Amino acid sequence: MLSITCKTGIRAAIFLASRINAGEKYNIQEIAAVVDGNEHTLGKLLQTLVKANVISSAKGPSGGFFITEEQVLQPLLYIVLALDGDELFHACGLGLSQCSATKPCPLHAAYAQVRDQLELLFRNTSILDISKDVSKGAAFLS
Repeated sequence: MLSITCKTGIRAAIFLASRINAGEKYNIQEIAAVVDGNEHTLGKLLQTLVKANVISSAKGPSGGFFITEEQVLQPLLYIVLALDGDELFHACGLGLSQCSATKPCPLHAAYAQVRDQLELLFRNTSILDISKDVSKGAAFLS
């Protein structure tokens, strides 16, 4: 499943997206307080997301992290790929290195189906899609 780092990255992106209309930038401490993340780890993962162009940052006294109108339209898949890679969508459910359709593990058929549905969810759901309920107060990050 998703790593703790990836889950935190998704929460951070949702937080930034839910505040997009404010036009503000947020520092690591502000984001960490909302997403319940370790500041040191959060700083590293936010920089990874900036390098992957999932979110943006600005340096200086009025700097911080933010998300643009274009970035908020990106699928959640981009966050997963930036932080965890694509192994989640290809790995064997039992962790076998040689599992495939021609040499399946006992869970292969069922797990592959769920794994493919999960990939579709992340591919077809934008950051904006899941931030809307947070913006409205209908869903929460902590």
